[in-house]
Amino acid sequence: MTCPSCGSTPPPLARFCPECGAAVLRRCLSCGAALGAGHRFCASCGARAEDGPEQEPQPAQSERRVSSVLFGDLVGFTALSESRDPEEVRELLSGYFDRCRDVVARYGGTIEKFIGDAVMAVWGVPVAHEDDAERAVRAGLDLVEVVTAFGERAAVPDLSMRVGVVTSEVAVTLGATQQGMVAGDAVNTAARVQAKAEPGEVWVDEQTRALTAAAIGYEPAGSHALKGKTEPVVLHRATAVMGGVGGEGRELGVEAPLVGRRRELGLLKDLYQAASEDGRGRLLVVTGAPGVGKTRLGWELQKYTDGLSAVVWWHWGRCPAYGDGIAYSALSAALRRRIGVDETTEQAPVQRERLRRHLAEIVPDAAERDWLEPRLSVLLGGEDGFGREDLFTAWLTWFERISRGGDPVVWVIDDAHHADDGLLDFVEHLVGAARFPLLLVLLAREELLERRPRLAASRRGTVIGLEGLRPETMAQLLDALVVDLPPRVRDQLVEVAEGVPLYAVETVRALLDRGMVVDDGSHRRLAPGVDAARLVEVGAPTSLQMLIASRLDALPADQRELLQHASVLGNSFTLGGLAAVSGRSPRQVADTAEALAGRDLIARVADRFSPDFGRYAFVQALVRQVAYRTQSKQARLIRHLAAADYLKTQAETSGELVAVVAQHLGDARELMAAGDPRAAALTDDLVEWLVRSGQRAASLGVPGEASSFYVQALAHAPDGPARARLTVLAAQAALDAGHWDQASALSSGLHESDPVDLRAQAATIRATTHRLHGRPADGQRELAPFLERTGELSAATASGLLRIAARADGELGDVVHGRPLAEEGLRRAEETGDPVLIGWALNDLAVLIFFTDLQRVGVAILDGAIAYCSEHRATGPLVAVLFNRAIASFTRDVREALRFYERALELSRQAADAWSAWLTTASLSVARIITGRWDDDANDETAWLYEAVTAENAFFGALHDALGALRALLRGEPPTEDLFPVDEALLDAAGPDTVQEVALMRLVRGRITGRLPETALRLAEQTVSEREQYGSTVEWFPFLWSTAVDWLIEAGTPEDLAAARQAVEIVAAGPGRRPPAVEAELLRLRATLALADSATADLEAVERDLRQAIPALEAYGAEPDRARAQALLGRLLREHGRADEGLLAEAGETFARIA
Repeated sequence: MTCPSCGSTPPPLARFCPECGAAVLRRCLSCGAALGAGHRFCASCGARAEDGPEQEPQPAQSERRVSSVLFGDLVGFTALSESRDPEEVRELLSGYFDRCRDVVARYGGTIEKFIGDAVMAVWGVPVAHEDDAERAVRAGLDLVEVVTAFGERAAVPDLSMRVGVVTSEVAVTLGATQQGMVAGDAVNTAARVQAKAEPGEVWVDEQTRALTAAAIGYEPAGSHALKGKTEPVVLHRATAVMGGVGGEGRELGVEAPLVGRRRELGLLKDLYQAASEDGRGRLLVVTGAPGVGKTRLGWELQKYTDGLSAVVWWHWGRCPAYGDGIAYSALSAALRRRIGVDETTEQAPVQRERLRRHLAEIVPDAAERDWLEPRLSVLLGGEDGFGREDLFTAWLTWFERISRGGDPVVWVIDDAHHADDGLLDFVEHLVGAARFPLLLVLLAREELLERRPRLAASRRGTVIGLEGLRPETMAQLLDALVVDLPPRVRDQLVEVAEGVPLYAVETVRALLDRGMVVDDGSHRRLAPGVDAARLVEVGAPTSLQMLIASRLDALPADQRELLQHASVLGNSFTLGGLAAVSGRSPRQVADTAEALAGRDLIARVADRFSPDFGRYAFVQALVRQVAYRTQSKQARLIRHLAAADYLKTQAETSGELVAVVAQHLGDARELMAAGDPRAAALTDDLVEWLVRSGQRAASLGVPGEASSFYVQALAHAPDGPARARLTVLAAQAALDAGHWDQASALSSGLHESDPVDLRAQAATIRATTHRLHGRPADGQRELAPFLERTGELSAATASGLLRIAARADGELGDVVHGRPLAEEGLRRAEETGDPVLIGWALNDLAVLIFFTDLQRVGVAILDGAIAYCSEHRATGPLVAVLFNRAIASFTRDVREALRFYERALELSRQAADAWSAWLTTASLSVARIITGRWDDDANDETAWLYEAVTAENAFFGALHDALGALRALLRGEPPTEDLFPVDEALLDAAGPDTVQEVALMRLVRGRITGRLPETALRLAEQTVSEREQYGSTVEWFPFLWSTAVDWLIEAGTPEDLAAARQAVEIVAAGPGRRPPAVEAELLRLRATLALADSATADLEAVERDLRQAIPALEAYGAEPDRARAQALLGRLLREHGRADEGLLAEAGETFARIA
């Protein structure tokens, strides 16, 4: 395989020549057919790519084609090269070449050649696309930005590039070797157009401008005499990308040029490329005040990705300001746009059918499609009740399937400060869990990070805080918007605008409204005869809101009133909805909407990827806010009621509108006078829709939002059974959301006259909160009145109550009494047929049986529960079962435990279950240390998920640090104080359920502070006394004890060795059957201590112990300790003139692998 351009021999599978950058065409050695990059077999003959006799190179073929030729040259490089070391110049030039190749390849072009510091690239050769000219200009605009940024990073601030692009017919030589691929007048012309361009600019010929004007903004660059041309050539300066490919989505009104944001946009592009290259998720949070340019950055990213040659799956969503608590609204919008449905016009069956077709396209496995469909349908308004972990797993899988094995996925969420907590949880989960190229962008005001500060600390996240533009940049913006704006007026507007670009745009819109500025098609100019003093008056309002209000005041009455109706509906709306709310005919609404669009107050959304595609939307949220605030209370009341009536008809097909209806009704209720005769009916209506909103939030796995809706409904609900049911719903949602005290308080609000089933549910909630607070006895007292009445309860209620009662018995040490309760709970769960309830019941019964000395039976039930929960995708109980199964194996077969922990961690990651992920990670880390996988740490791969736990809980944060310190000490790092500083009071205050976690931290502190002897003795006593029992996990103790003894033996002082012997004797003398881990470590440690005093050692006993310890440690899975035993025995054998039996070599290999 040779390069068709320079004749060099690229490496196998290369797509581009490393010498000149030209595209490389690989051919099958058997039949000569072309091979794609990375193909291992020929698609024509089936031969391996490397098999067969080498073919003779195909003769070059000449053709005539229309091609876009780009010629770029560095400015200032010649002078730079004269003043720098040649090696430094070479490295700088190499970096420049790399960036040129990246940009050209990104837009599907081909590097023809580098000539010194100039680059020539072509589009339309060897493969043509209908947008080749547009790709070339986009690449040129990117190149000048990339070179400027490269110069700044390389401390060459004056480095820049100028680019010329020409589109014309050229002679093409396909398969050319050691000669140019493209020849003709266009090549020379492109070089000469480039020479005329100013540094940092892209100039094009008339043909290129005509082909690309829909998507690219241009300014005239004049007519120029070019060498070889008889007539002057008209040239144009490309200013910016104005839309998607072919101009799709381009704004027709006032679009300001992007100024002062070059670095921010460059970072946005870099993050996209980073996500594409590493195949993982990336998060970008863009914050700033209203009007500062957040949405504009998102639009620039969309234009950028739309022009790339790669397939990019783009999604844009918005969190509506109206309708607090619309769970996952931005995700629902992304799904709807992807499957092509409008929730306001298409019925639920149509939406489901579109979803099925979409899944058939992206999911080849029928079983997976059947599993995904109902969980995605929840976002379309379905009421299927799934756990949050189940939904998160399904939604993550949907994005993965969209990526189709490597295509980049981009999801931009605008107004993210209005996002519900559930959506933000999913955002964090998606970014951390994604194993495909993903860039997720949140556009929000600063309060988002105040509310969710960990977004700023995310390991895969970046934050851009947009400040106001500098005065000189604002002046540049205003000059671009109005070409002959008087300097005095411009400077005053700059001062008032305070760096907000939207102020400049709104000012120009106000001038256009009043006829003081006219648009002649190429520029906006002052209207003839306009007095400059009047311009100052227009710019007089001292705030952006006042400026917008002055624009609205100038509207005709019918336009202003319709805009107010629209502001009640929300940021976006349909003309049908606006007609229904305003009472006007569709024709009147359409005409008035067009007039408002002509004034740049609203706009028809033309972006096919926007969730508002085909609707009208306010051009800025501030316009809507001002239009809403100018209405009287009575007008708002009437319009909110009209909006609610209209949206009720749409809510059946769009579940997310349920919460919007509730908010309209709530706003109307607040505006309505107490004595209004409509108040009672309105209140009943409000309660109904708040309950429906809560039910939808609960079905989406957002219990916090659900609880909020239910509590709001309780504020208006009358007494009676309906209120009791609502109270239990609110309490359960609060419990699920982790609001334990609120759940307890709400569940205490029922009366003796309320139905027994509801009172039993409330008691179960209170008992659960007592257990979570470490008060199982109080929980038992709550449940006692209902345990004799379980036959009166529904199966689901009885199952939950019996399970919690059994858990409380186990935690109080009465496992025997708890076991029949757990068995009855399983029987009642079976009646429901609910896999989640059955899974939890199996887990609880297995754990109770395990701790009644029927451990094999308990393990068998756990294995059965794993199979059942896996089959039915009951993720919540499955994580718990896997965790308990790992505990059962930990001191018997740590490798088996490791497999269960890893599966539990993966499920926790998929389900965004932070607490389970952290608890699993901690035990997984210890298990990996025992098996010698010291560098294979779970923390790095899952920290994004549980970092909130360790940040908000000081104890678990300390445990996280202790695990890192333990690994460092085992690798031999010195035990310095800064390795693990911790407040001892934190450890003293810990409860009995964290005894092994405290022991690990005290072990590390003992090593650091020199208190290891007393620590080792305490660990030996705990290894004997802290036996496995219900409600506590003590599986780490054998490892902690043996580690402490090893460190004492390593220290080697008489005092340390005496403490080590005593620690071993304590464990050896312990009553009962010892687990395999303890038995194996006793053999090794006993032999090691004996050899510490070789003069008195019984060498036969030492050899016997070590020969027993080695297979025992191997069977257990403790590879480092097995290697220690092998090394001891090997040295012992050698010292006595015997062969070491390969023990030293095997031990050495193990230590080398671990180190």
